Amino acid sequence: MKKRKAWKIVLCVVLIVLVALGGTVFYLMTGLSPAETVQRQADTSDGVLRIGILSDLQLTPEGQGETYDMHYQKALELFKAQGVNVILNAGDFTDTATEEAYQNQKRIFDSVYSEAERESIVLCSIMGNHDYWLPMFVDCWEIPFTRVMQSRFCEYTYSQSPWTHTVVNGYHFIAASPKSGDMDSTSYDDELLMWMREQIEAAVADDPALPVFVMTHFSPENTVAMSEDNTFQNLDALYREYPQVVSIGAHSHAPLMDERAIWQGDYTAINTQSVSYTTLPETENAVVHDDGAFIENNPMVMILSVDGAQLSIQRYSVLTGEAQKAPWVIDLPMNKDEFRYTEARAQTSAAPTWADGFSVSAEGVSFTDDEGAEVRGCRITFPAALHEDAVQSYRAVFTQNGSPVTFTFGETTYDSLTLISDYALPAAQRSDTMRFTLPAEKYATALPAGTYTVALYAADTYGNESAPQTAEIEIAY
Repeated sequence: MKKRKAWKIVLCVVLIVLVALGGTVFYLMTGLSPAETVQRQADTSDGVLRIGILSDLQLTPEGQGETYDMHYQKALELFKAQGVNVILNAGDFTDTATEEAYQNQKRIFDSVYSEAERESIVLCSIMGNHDYWLPMFVDCWEIPFTRVMQSRFCEYTYSQSPWTHTVVNGYHFIAASPKSGDMDSTSYDDELLMWMREQIEAAVADDPALPVFVMTHFSPENTVAMSEDNTFQNLDALYREYPQVVSIGAHSHAPLMDERAIWQGDYTAINTQSVSYTTLPETENAVVHDDGAFIENNPMVMILSVDGAQLSIQRYSVLTGEAQKAPWVIDLPMNKDEFRYTEARAQTSAAPTWADGFSVSAEGVSFTDDEGAEVRGCRITFPAALHEDAVQSYRAVFTQNGSPVTFTFGETTYDSLTLISDYALPAAQRSDTMRFTLPAEKYATALPAGTYTVALYAADTYGNESAPQTAEIEIAY
């Protein structure tokens, strides 16, 4: 009898522990709740509210990523120098959301803004997919429980919740983090979309003449550059009911120098680029301009200025602090029949042209890559085409003895190569000479050493192509 009683006691204890653990796991996997709407007043003596926007810091623990640390600090210093009243951070504070990475972020922020200065500005931040991720368990001895990641974000970014609604001088800022680190529409589920709709409705009811700023880490599908087929149709379906919405998205790191960084249809969408690295629209058949340092060394941010009659969006290079290109200007109240940054711009943009004296040269090259490996290849050089804005890429079509050359990668065969220019840079920093290296390891099978005819078509960011320039080249490796 005593043995049976003892086993019953052990069994009860085990069940209690399992129930307790199950409850703990459920608690940790359950997210925080949205914060209540907050009213703030910013000091705008000239009547202009200035809003600084940045994203994708991709920070690591202090001492492990000095370049990105410096980019973030300079971005904040730019906002401070420009008298920004509101700072919107659209997510990916960290590369992986360790406590040390967040501590580094807070250290940098606090080095620029004192406690008193922080109290005078409004901070609106959201999580990105990276902010839900951690390194391998054996590298950090942590499990990325949802509540832990969200609580850590709030602790180190001065946020009340991953979901906030802040009203500043009558302007509504809705900050909606994804609910997980998944990069698809499930991170904005029906419950979250309902909350967002309620906030937008409240903002429109407050003053239908003013823009409503809605910040998500991902952009709605098929709006700004590099949002094609990104699965976020649910955001688009929500926003299209409200012409007042100004969607602020991040994640893609797409260049702000691309005029497709702003889009207007039933509402307005803008993307943020990043203050870490820039992403280009690469495909398997794409080759990036040889001077690729601009991918890591071209952080950009935006400052929005709004005064009740007009919304102006100015792009800035972080490293120089200089404004880039003309601002995008939207008249208020927002009327979609008067939107100017629509897809119709593609029809009004002139195709690139070529200067006189065109020539193409090719030479074999050998160099050491960033990882110390020797690379042999063929470098093709030609003068950059001309365009009033930017030449994004060149389509290179090769023939040999009258027969077309094709390029097969995996299961896809291409009839040309796409040569991506340095268009992500400010115009004054772009090269007059295009250089593209075709690594022998990748291209020598399709393009063996020999004589070829190449036809080059220059394209703007909308895909409008020039007439071709044709030349005969001798490819060597």
